[in-house]
Amino acid sequence: MINLAASFDYTIIDTASGTALVGGGTNIGQFTNATFAAGRQVTVGTCWCVGVLGAGLGGGHGRLQGEAGLIIDNMIQLRVVLANGTIVNASEKENPDLFWGMRGAGQNFGVVVEANITTLPLVPGGTGYDVEMDFSPDQLEDVLLLANQQIAIQPPELSYYIFFGSDPVTLDLIFHINFVYVGPQADGRIWSAPWKQLGPIKFVEANFRWDELLYKSANGLIAAQCGQNGFKSTYSLNMAHFNVTTIQELVTSYTDFVHTNPSANQSILNLEVYSGHGVRAVPSNRTAYANRQFTNIMVAISPWYTDPSITNVVNKWCESARDSLQATAGYDSLHVYQNYAHNEPIQSYYGYEPWRLEKLMALKREYDPHGFFSGYAPIPLASR
Repeated sequence: MINLAASFDYTIIDTASGTALVGGGTNIGQFTNATFAAGRQVTVGTCWCVGVLGAGLGGGHGRLQGEAGLIIDNMIQLRVVLANGTIVNASEKENPDLFWGMRGAGQNFGVVVEANITTLPLVPGGTGYDVEMDFSPDQLEDVLLLANQQIAIQPPELSYYIFFGSDPVTLDLIFHINFVYVGPQADGRIWSAPWKQLGPIKFVEANFRWDELLYKSANGLIAAQCGQNGFKSTYSLNMAHFNVTTIQELVTSYTDFVHTNPSANQSILNLEVYSGHGVRAVPSNRTAYANRQFTNIMVAISPWYTDPSITNVVNKWCESARDSLQATAGYDSLHVYQNYAHNEPIQSYYGYEPWRLEKLMALKREYDPHGFFSGYAPIPLASR
């Protein structure tokens, strides 16, 4: 393993153009701090400890994607170290086919040591309107029905996470929603008002600076996922809408799973609802990222446990949960965010159109013919 953070954890902002030069070892927290200090912002993930380019090469979803698109949609140029030791630039003008593949499947072709990324001016005030809501389990149906209504008309500025977790001591269910509107509070309240009308147990509003959201939103639940104890994994799928019965059954199954396996009490279910406007605005053939039309809801089934003896039990439960959700996901095929991929068919994250995998395999043979960069979501050198 190469630790890029040792020498490549920097962000340099060109004040004239707003372009950021980002080192390959820079994490999202560092990048957000640097762009905020320069009066800029851009799509990033919501876990501060994840690498900007680690998240970005697989697509890069985040709260600003409704306006700015994915992280890959803001990449101008990548500096890549190939398996043979050569260093090349990848952009629309230099090695454009490699640039295409790097944006959505980049970990398969080399090590990115630097990237040039476009940024946007901060929203006025540099804040996001944040609402933290707790609900009781008997309110789940009302929550899901409202979520389905808003997904159909969701504005670019709005995103929210629906979390299910467990109290670490009592194992009681935690049912929490983190609502973020990147814009004026008055506009955000138009969208939060229907949630307040549902009568949550808790409804707390705040305006957080863009660089604070990573740590303070969701009562710190997202930031806590950066903890390094125990064993973690992720299973996932994308959904078009919430099926009330399926989600109710999932929550019951999750509760039973944690009570039966208390060492997994830090496991969470995260139903991520981002605006798709900026993502769908980019033609689907422009990058290797294949699922632009299938990202209404991204489900992250995230087990976190301390007893390695239950690993097989954990994996079996996660697979069962994912498969049950897929049955009513609302899309004809399984679609998975590549950064959340596990053991799903390769087409679910690299695309079902035959030309996509053919192009990726050709790039793999050209830039990594011996398969050195095949540690995660590997592209085969030839059809299987």
